[in-house]
Amino acid sequence: MKKLLTLLLLSPFVAGEEIVNNDSRLYTYFDEYKFDSLLKEIRYADSKKPTKDKWMKESEYQDIYNKYFDEYGAELLFSTYLGDIKVPCTLNREAICYDVEEEVLFVRPTLALHGSYNLVINNRVEKSKFMYAPKITAASYGGSSAIPVITIDDDGRITAAEEMEISRTTNYFDVVVLENLKENCSGYSCNLNPDDYEKGLYIPLKEMKSNEKEYSVNIIFSISPIHSKHQLKDNGVQVYQSRKMLLPKQRIDYERQMYGQYKGITIKNGDKVIANTLNSLNKQPPESKPIKDSDTLVRVAPKYPIEALLSGTTGFVTLALDITRSGAVKNAKVIEAYCGDNKRPCTLFNEASIKAVLEWKFKPKILDGKAITYEGKTTIEFNL
Repeated sequence: MKKLLTLLLLSPFVAGEEIVNNDSRLYTYFDEYKFDSLLKEIRYADSKKPTKDKWMKESEYQDIYNKYFDEYGAELLFSTYLGDIKVPCTLNREAICYDVEEEVLFVRPTLALHGSYNLVINNRVEKSKFMYAPKITAASYGGSSAIPVITIDDDGRITAAEEMEISRTTNYFDVVVLENLKENCSGYSCNLNPDDYEKGLYIPLKEMKSNEKEYSVNIIFSISPIHSKHQLKDNGVQVYQSRKMLLPKQRIDYERQMYGQYKGITIKNGDKVIANTLNSLNKQPPESKPIKDSDTLVRVAPKYPIEALLSGTTGFVTLALDITRSGAVKNAKVIEAYCGDNKRPCTLFNEASIKAVLEWKFKPKILDGKAITYEGKTTIEFNL
């Protein structure tokens, strides 16, 4: 009989075939470099947030804000390594372990996260020293402030305790706060999907023993550049400080926090996804394919925006197109847009790009002898 899991998978494992074969199209690998890259996008999006004029009606501002959110607030999907697989399981307390007796791989995501919902991406440590005169806190003697520690010698003379050198360790963490886990977990106990207490992935012992190093577990999550709880200024927010005791050590922790949503996990054997809990992601349509130049019948060049001309700005825009049976472009939506050599997110070329592609014409796509509607994508470059 399987042992009761102390923490759960948030949805059942499903066969790997149910996920899009090239799962990298669904999400981007997230590490400290991607954290810094996304940080720039978030700050840029924040700089574009519309402000409400005192004469502006709420409905008018909401329309403006909705357009802003549509442009910058898209949910981005990411994946990162969750942890090593421990063999064997011991008392079901490991975050990721293989039960040799049951021949089952168990994954408990919240055990692998800091505090059950924080995904630590990076940690920078600074060491410093300072002099400190020991004090007694207000709580120790009922006063309203701290007072110096004193000593009384054999002759009754009162002197303040000598200053001591304190070694300070300051940790700067970059974390993703998985908000849906934070709201549903208390400590290491999560009240989610009680039917999944006993779920795990069966892997024959012989297979696991032969290919142990080939298996890996990743956590999948999403982040929107627009979120009121992001804490990303300077070093972030202070989340911990040890009390100044007589011990000559002090620790302070700061966090830069991005808020996101837990989506699930994937288990891979090499590069192949063999199981996942990403049922909601499986329903996403496949990515639009780039349109070949040979399929383009009419291509209207976009007008270079005056503002970009005057400032000497270059860039490019990638768009998703809905193409009709006749080959006309019915709809166009910007997927990504960047300005300058440093690829800064921008909207400067969006309008000109959309106006241009709506006039393009493509060869009709034929399937089983009939013209069909289809989706494609194209990239327009703006160079001087």
